[in-house]
Amino acid sequence: FTLTAPTSNSAGAFTYTSSKTSVATISGNTVTIVGGGTSVITATQAANGIYASGSISANLVVSLPAPLTAAPTPTRLAANVISLFSNAYTDVTGTDWFPNWGQSTVVADVMIQGNATKKYTDLNYQGVQFAPAVNASTMQFLHIDLWTPNCTAFDVFLINTSPATVEKSYTLTPTLAGWNSFDIPLTAYNTIALNNIGQFKLVGTPFGSSVVYLDNIFFWKNAVIPVELTAFKAKIVNSTTVLNWQTASERDNQGFTIERSNNGTSYNAIGQVKGNGTTSVVHDYTFTDTDPSVGINYYRLRQADFNGKETLSPVVSVILGKNGLVLKGNLVHNVLDVTVNDEKARTLSIYNMIGQQVFVAKVQGTQRLDISNLATGLYIIATDKGETERFVKE
Repeated sequence: FTLTAPTSNSAGAFTYTSSKTSVATISGNTVTIVGGGTSVITATQAANGIYASGSISANLVVSLPAPLTAAPTPTRLAANVISLFSNAYTDVTGTDWFPNWGQSTVVADVMIQGNATKKYTDLNYQGVQFAPAVNASTMQFLHIDLWTPNCTAFDVFLINTSPATVEKSYTLTPTLAGWNSFDIPLTAYNTIALNNIGQFKLVGTPFGSSVVYLDNIFFWKNAVIPVELTAFKAKIVNSTTVLNWQTASERDNQGFTIERSNNGTSYNAIGQVKGNGTTSVVHDYTFTDTDPSVGINYYRLRQADFNGKETLSPVVSVILGKNGLVLKGNLVHNVLDVTVNDEKARTLSIYNMIGQQVFVAKVQGTQRLDISNLATGLYIIATDKGETERFVKE
């Protein structure tokens, strides 16, 4: 965007500054948007003749996209859950979601499709205070549903506040612009007394400018674990969705039905994978959806025991681009993750906003491109077939 100089009787030259370069940078009188949030844009005029120097400011607010669908509804039995925040369960009382720890984070409760959701804007860190302390000693996992347009790493701390302060973190790596369902094994918090959890701390990367939506935050356990699912992931490969999951142990596991949804609510079975009965050995599974829909695709596993009992997995999601060119995210730093959904290698070209070609490479499948030499700003990436996407380098 080009700034127009304020009206002034003085002939002094104007210079411009941005208070938050993670939101916008300024070169001369050109403002470049690089992220979400609020920055104060200040115009300063130099002294000239009888006129002293002066300045005037205005807020520039850049809004990032919000989720269009609510987080998936959890299916864990209420008797096996300690809920901190979820419409599906009764939450523990006395939780302070915004204690004053000196953070710049802005916290709001928003409604998405009638579902209460926590929204964190300009997230650097955020505390959560429990009163009384939570006893999760009988639980096995901490579940969190997370949606973000720009947070690349999300640290979840459990904190003991007595008899001494001890904290331990676990880092989540969300995909962008889709709901992520995480089940953190509580064994990862091996220095924490799980019977006396006094606080959470949440930290976002990029620090101070992350936007994060959270829902369905609860501890849970399986009284009898038919299948211990330790990983469930989805990725786009050549216009198909490849699902991978892993089990640490299985008990009477007949198999898995793979289910897909385009709205996060109504699911249809698209395939089955046979289980391994009863085993304590780690097993890896894979399934390829050869016909995902353009746009967002949600996936879950319906695991069935030999006695007919069924258990639903957390939900994962992917986004299939409208053409053969897909970017993992549109807000990047020094590395651009690109997928070309074509059997042949394609030439990719990156152009700046004045039409100059600044990068070219051959890409087949999914690759990571080093764009550290590019200046910050908005770019267009195009294939030799004319398919294009836009991205912003921070």
